[in-house]
Amino acid sequence: MNRVMQWSRWSSSGWPVAGSSSGTAGSDSSLLSCPMGIYLDQNSTLYIADRGNGRIQKWPSGSSSGITVAGANGQISSPTDVSVDTYGTVYVLSSGGLYRFNPGSTWGTVVNFILH
Repeated sequence: MNRVMQWSRWSSSGWPVAGSSSGTAGSDSSLLSCPMGIYLDQNSTLYIADRGNGRIQKWPSGSSSGITVAGANGQISSPTDVSVDTYGTVYVLSSGGLYRFNPGSTWGTVVNFILH
């Protein structure tokens, strides 16, 4: 499904916290396409590796849409995981390697290149 769900412990049902409640794929700021890795920071902001759209979406708690913080310019291909350090630096693992995006930057730096 093209959404991220939250489940309470021992619960048999959950609720969508990011993406379409129906799981519809898409590329606008309120939709996801094949979300993979996620990271939850200390403020309950969710970072999502939106693989199908080649971007990282920052989804503030309670928000109905995300903000693209990496990949807006097509630099990353098929991101599968994301992490954020205490300084707000975003690290992205994709099919092309490991990238670092400094806070507010639209371009990332290749940290490690993956050969196929």
